[in-house]
Amino acid sequence: MVPPFPISARLVCDTVYGFQSGDTCFDLAKASNLTDKGFLDINPNLNCDDIFVGQWICTSGKLAA
Repeated sequence: MVPPFPISARLVCDTVYGFQSGDTCFDLAKASNLTDKGFLDINPNLNCDDIFVGQWICTSGKLAA
């Protein structure tokens, strides 16, 4: 498996959000003006099938070398 970005890249998260009851990854990606892929790229360890209330996720960020 090839990572979607260089291993030496690090995530710089500008905005975080705590999941609330009823939230889904798809809805948060859309609300953050991100594609599903872009949302998962800035949340590489997020498992959308196993999210919990209060879990912090990045809603705005970039990969820095």
